[in-house]
Amino acid sequence: MECSTELREEEQSRLRKWAEPKWEKVVEELGQDLGKVARESKALVRGRKIRGAENLLRLVLAYAVCDRSLRLVGAWAAIQKIAEVSDVALLYRFCCCGRWLGILVMRVLQQRNEYLRQLAGVRLRLMDATVISRRGSQGTDWRIHASMDLGKMCLDGVDFTNAHSGESLARFPARADEIWVCDQGYATPKGLGAVLAAAVRLVVRINWQNLPLLLGISYSNPFGPMKPFFS
Repeated sequence: MECSTELREEEQSRLRKWAEPKWEKVVEELGQDLGKVARESKALVRGRKIRGAENLLRLVLAYAVCDRSLRLVGAWAAIQKIAEVSDVALLYRFCCCGRWLGILVMRVLQQRNEYLRQLAGVRLRLMDATVISRRGSQGTDWRIHASMDLGKMCLDGVDFTNAHSGESLARFPARADEIWVCDQGYATPKGLGAVLAAAVRLVVRINWQNLPLLLGISYSNPFGPMKPFFS
């Protein structure tokens, strides 16, 4: 199998102009020992080709966020003098990073939720999900569920499941000082019941066939709000 990171001078010139964040600040905000977690999760064992866990994370983000090919990422790493690896070697290394990246994301979300819980006022959260398919797949293979704190413009919850786990409001913990906004895929009696039991306010587009409703009417309020009927 041929592999190469050799580029023409024009391509090398473009790669030198790739903009990166200040990595010292990124590592500080992560607040974690990247090297220790990488060794424990077997993402980086010897570090002969890739010089440290911080540089491994730079490579992962260059590939995942910048949407560059493995060949370009390998060439950029050589130009930056952070790694000397082929595109095939990069693919193997990235395949070993799943558990490491999962731990990093989990700890960042834990720290973020600790901070958000201390804030006063109403918290507005958006819920949604997206699907992932393997190359050549004829359908959905995995599903990513996410919760976003709109006030702070940050994710406060992420869940990764197989294709059989559908959208559900019961997936994330709820508090009485929150307002949740979601689409009709979440309008199910089981999910709504779990959230309403925690006194959360909901803004959700409903499906009339899947969610029976009762009119909350009375003589004093003939046009009262509709309420979900869970039977």
